[in-house]
Amino acid sequence: MKRKPFGSLLLMGFFAVIVPLLSQSLADSPPTNRAHAILSELSDAQRNATLTKFIKKDGKNCDVVKKNFFQGFDSEGNAYWDAECRNKKVWVVSLANDQQGSTKVLGCDFLKTIGGGECFTKLK
Repeated sequence: MKRKPFGSLLLMGFFAVIVPLLSQSLADSPPTNRAHAILSELSDAQRNATLTKFIKKDGKNCDVVKKNFFQGFDSEGNAYWDAECRNKKVWVVSLANDQQGSTKVLGCDFLKTIGGGECFTKLK
């Protein structure tokens, strides 16, 4: 009977422990937010133009976004981007972690009033 080298046994043991843990870790993490991935790859000017479209499509008052800021993700993988318009209106755009890349737009003043935090600061 041939004996397996110690290195092979060690490697097999490593994979027997690590693969299930890694698989569980990947299953617990939220899927990649595709809409955020696309938006974050754009240049600043392109991102401003895209956020302007999202805000206007939602019926909100924004002539053109002049400044944007990525706040972060919530526990479900939804992404939050802040947008300051040239007309001084400030909005938070939520990009849902779904297949459609659904968006919601809230005024930053309203968000602060309901205790949802402040725009242009990182989520905690």
